[in-house]
Parts: sequence; structure tokens; C-alpha cells
Amino acid sequence: MDTDIPSAMEIKNVEGWNQVEADWKLMMKTSPEFCLVAEVGADVIGTITAINYGNKIAWIGMMLVRKEYRGLGISKRLMKTVLEKLKGVETVKLDATPTGLKVYEKIGFSSESAISRMILKTKNVFTADRDGIAVQGISLEDHDNIVAYDAKVFGANREHLINMILSSNPGLGIICKMGNQVDGFALARQGTFYHHIGPVYANDEITAQAIISTCIETIKDRPIIMDVVDTKKSFIQWLKSTGFEKARPLIRMSYNTKNPHGMDKAEFCICGPEYG
Repeated sequence: MDTDIPSAMEIKNVEGWNQVEADWKLMMKTSPEFCLVAEVGADVIGTITAINYGNKIAWIGMMLVRKEYRGLGISKRLMKTVLEKLKGVETVKLDATPTGLKVYEKIGFSSESAISRMILKTKNVFTADRDGIAVQGISLEDHDNIVAYDAKVFGANREHLINMILSSNPGLGIICKMGNQVDGFALARQGTFYHHIGPVYANDEITAQAIISTCIETIKDRPIIMDVVDTKKSFIQWLKSTGFEKARPLIRMSYNTKNPHGMDKAEFCICGPEYG
């Protein structure tokens, strides 16, 4: 319920996570049956969310338990309850912190790939080759093409998520086009502690660099985070050369893979561990 959001935000802030109330509201609006809390009396002591993308992919996130209630099996109970509710979904995934990895393995999740959280605390001068690359802000006319490109890369339609990010963060999204074709794009949103850039999808790394450098220029006076796919080694090295630092890793995990999805070659940064 919306009345649980202040308590959920309090638990989240203690952990230093970056989500804002709009994130909770989106997940509760689109997938309310998969957004759960654990309570002691009237107090919220734990949370979990899952956002369902058309029964093709569901993404579990926001698994949080107050420190004084950990070790009591609360997270396992929340997870098992959500998984039971998600039985009709083809593929269930999450992006785990190292702390959560062992918990999820015991439940039946298996590791797929690694993701590096990159943080830019102080802006440097970004260098990217933009010659011949048409990079610009996202406009209303780009909406349908972005939704289609995202669905092709991610493997499921996320129009409601894209709409929320664009409407809540005007002027931050960047797109690269060749005529009417999308060569790549980046979305960005304001969080509690950082601006978060993601997803970042592009047909090649040079385009991704041009998009990122332009996107960062639109963000004023706040640190920035991105969750970068670990296989993009040279892209990560470029980010480091511009001032980004590696923070905690994430591990992409799946509970079932009946229908493998996505076009990993074009995926440089995920949207975030709560969204995939």
C-alpha cells in the first residue's frame, strides 16, 4: 500500500540505496500483487518487489530487511512468497549484491553474469569521438522507437517503465539516430543520492561513449552511478579514464530460463537492479 512507502524509504535509506518514492509507486502501480512487506505489529520490517513485464520476464528487487530482524528467515519467506506468485511468468531474474548471493542460491537461483556499479563523484572533462554521430536529447517523437529498441535488447516490453523515467526526468535522456533508426540511447533519472544513468543501449561502443558523455553534460552538480555489464571491458576502462570508480559488484541471477531473452551485445548498462 502507498502508506507503506515512508517505512520502505526509511529502510532503503539506511542501506544507502538510491531509489525514490516514484520507483516504489511505479512498481506498486504496475505489479501490486508482487510488492510485499513483512510486518511486526504495525511496523514494516522488510520489503520485496517484482515488476512483471508482460509475463515474459519478471524482475525481483528491493529485498530489504531491517538489521535487527536479519537472520530470522524473513528474506527467505518474502522471496518464496513472491516466487510462488510469479509461477506464470516465463523467466524470473534479479541482480544480487554479494550479501544476497548466498541467500538466493539456497532458494534455487543460479548466477549468470556480473555487473559493475561505477560511480562518478566529481565531473571531469569527457573525451569521446562524436564525429559523424548524431546525438541529441530525446523528444516525444522518439518514444515509440525507444520502446521498440528497448524491447529488442531487453527481451520484453517495458513501456510503462520508460514512460515513468522520461516523464519524471525531462531533458536527461539522450538518443543517437541514423535517419529514423535508433543506434542507441541512454535514460537517466534522479535518485536519493545520485543521478542514475541506465539503461544504456547502443549498436557499438563508440556510439555508447558519445551518448554517455552527452548525457553526463546534462547532469548538474550531482554524483552519477551506472551499472555496467562486465563483459564491456574496454567501455569500463574508458569510464575509469574519465573519472569513474568501481564500487560494489552485482551478480545477475535467474530462477528459471525457459525463454532466454535480450540482445546482450547492445547492452552496456542496465536500468538498475530493481528493474533489470
